[in-house]
Amino acid sequence: MKKTIFARPNLKLFLLGAILIVVIQHLITNGLSQNSAATHPLAVYAREPVGAVPDPELERILSQARYLPGSQVCIHLSDHFAARGEFRKALRYLRLANLFAELEEEGE
Repeated sequence: MKKTIFARPNLKLFLLGAILIVVIQHLITNGLSQNSAATHPLAVYAREPVGAVPDPELERILSQARYLPGSQVCIHLSDHFAARGEFRKALRYLRLANLFAELEEEGE
């Protein structure tokens, strides 16, 4: 009786396994993604309610900022956002006002 050291592999089984792995990998990376059909990014305004009415006071301050940017306008914006309860924006504009004030002092 002859004993074989190496057995012949079942190549059909290996081929089927490889095809199955490729199909699963394709489904995971391309087929099941949520944004696979969308071609353009969607703009989402999560913090602004739909149909929000613009604040006239904010529009007035921003129109001043277009013509004369400076520390006073940033302070007005900071006060406006603090009154509305948006403290992060208020702090941001307060820091910006400090930077503008330093630049104004250096320019004089």
